[in-house]
Amino acid sequence: MDFTARQLAAIRLADPPRDTCVVAGPGSGKTTVLIERFRQLMESGIPAARILAITFTEKATHQMRERLTERASVSTVHGLCARLLRENAIEAGVDPHFRVLDPQEAAAIELRAVSESLDAFLAECPAAIRALLAALASPDLGGSVLEVYETMRAAGTPVGQLRGGMPRADGQAALSALLDTCDRLAGERVFDWNASQREQLNGVLEWAGQLRGAGLRPAREHFQILESFRVDLNRIKKSGAAAGLLHALKKDQIPAARAALITDFYSPQRDTLLAAIERFDAAFRAHKRSLSALDFADLEESTVRLLQDHPAVREGVRAQFDCILMDEFQDTNGLQSKLLDLLRRPDCFYAVGDINQAIYGFRHADPEIFRAYREQVRRDGKQLAELRENWRSRPGILRAVSAILDGASGIEPHELIAARDFPAKAEPSVEVLSCIGADSADALALEAQWVARRIREMHERAPFRDFAVLFRSSTHIGVFTREFDQAGIPYSVTGAKGFYEAQEVADLIHLLRVVANARDEVSLAAVLRSPLAGVSDEALLRLRHGGNLGESLDSFDPALFDAADAAVLACFRSNLRRWRGLRDSVSADRILIDAMDEVGYEMGLTPRGRVNVEKLLSGLREQSRRRSLDEIVDELALIRDSDPREQDRQSVEAGDCVRVQTI
Repeated sequence: MDFTARQLAAIRLADPPRDTCVVAGPGSGKTTVLIERFRQLMESGIPAARILAITFTEKATHQMRERLTERASVSTVHGLCARLLRENAIEAGVDPHFRVLDPQEAAAIELRAVSESLDAFLAECPAAIRALLAALASPDLGGSVLEVYETMRAAGTPVGQLRGGMPRADGQAALSALLDTCDRLAGERVFDWNASQREQLNGVLEWAGQLRGAGLRPAREHFQILESFRVDLNRIKKSGAAAGLLHALKKDQIPAARAALITDFYSPQRDTLLAAIERFDAAFRAHKRSLSALDFADLEESTVRLLQDHPAVREGVRAQFDCILMDEFQDTNGLQSKLLDLLRRPDCFYAVGDINQAIYGFRHADPEIFRAYREQVRRDGKQLAELRENWRSRPGILRAVSAILDGASGIEPHELIAARDFPAKAEPSVEVLSCIGADSADALALEAQWVARRIREMHERAPFRDFAVLFRSSTHIGVFTREFDQAGIPYSVTGAKGFYEAQEVADLIHLLRVVANARDEVSLAAVLRSPLAGVSDEALLRLRHGGNLGESLDSFDPALFDAADAAVLACFRSNLRRWRGLRDSVSADRILIDAMDEVGYEMGLTPRGRVNVEKLLSGLREQSRRRSLDEIVDELALIRDSDPREQDRQSVEAGDCVRVQTI
């Protein structure tokens, strides 16, 4: 292909070799540029096996290999770590035959470990745990532990370093500094201030009196007083010592004092939280050791430790590669940045990224890592290139994006340049809708109807899976999905809380529980009343009066039941015995498919219900390759009880359906 001048500047090899940073805007051909850089390195005489390209997804890895050569060293971060650990298992202190946990399996083990460790901690130190719970903004202590733990691991901070790395603050010193500033403010001459400005100053001095009256020992009262500070800096003179002191109070000293007081006041609770994290970490690692398994963060942690603690291994790994190319560098976290620093030699690193396309903040990616590298390259006079032309989108799309993102937090201002010529079309690239109703609810309903109608119209030219409906929050999703149900539009709600509460999902999970556990009466009752069996309330009540529901089903007398109920119960009992006999040889999804086919279960579902069923079956199909039915049932219970949204976030959307999700 013909490369632009900017692309050629990003591709060319510097002589002598230098570290390179390529700022690649959306649709700028960065993958093609990365591949061409790889190709030119090979043409310069460097063997493909000595060039390491790191991508974020397996899909990107396969694409690069297909366009280069199968001999090319192209890998995800986790794939590279797994290889290095297996090659150096003794030095790394890991089982050479370790297996890598998938995210769902790791999450289930995490939940089990946090529950066990916190239960034991509560039994030993009930007062400390209760004090910590009272101080937390959320009542979910387990969730708080996991949040801190995952953030800490992503930053590359070992648990053992937590206590030494936590900030220590002197709340008394912070309060004293505030009062000193207020004393200086009281002594300033403000003869040229007007009545309104003097009134504000007097209010600040009265506030200082309240603060002084509370004493210097950090207490809850101090937080209330700091929160009550009021001064409108726009109405204060811009010059003079008094104005400078007021600005310093509001902008700097009060926020600093609040942070110091929080750190000081909650010091005992912080120590309890750290102890809870340490206990959880020990339990979590013990569970993984028992399985000879590592999660994704373990792969990175263990590789960083291997390269840090064993210089000979580090130098040997570095010597394997003459050049390292990194895609999507803006989506790396602190731990991955440490790993890359250990892997690369001077002037062998080629990083491609764009801060404006950072999308993995929820996985603790830190775009500042890319920014720091870019500025270092610029400062050191190394190779810096920018790709701004967009070859993917029409001008109307780019203008809309620029208008929406103009001035948005975290977005660096860059012009989006449409570089490709598109054939003319009659329809607009961007439609802006304004739905006006009697009130906001009426307008929202009109909007939902209009969107459903447009999807139906455009579905004549595109499958449902090509559509996505994005919301600022999940509050209004239900209004739209009801319209989609009425219009017969299949959809999948990503991140919605309702996946496990959906009736069809609950029915099928209850059936798995009944197959796994003959004494689960609650699930058996739910299945018998569901369309999977469909017995009457009277029949269910008669079975219950017979004692244990499972035993009553096994020995029920058909003569005591209505003929229709008796036939259903006999058929279900026969099938249940068959499914239990197959549980160790047939996957969980196949058992459910057999059960649904038996009664035509899916015929009565909405399009949304069928998508939910397919999503559940897809997840079970994957799990059944590694786990028994009992383990699957336990894991589903853990995930459902802890975070009903997790399954929706993790699973691959299945089928031809509209994707509905928050931005």
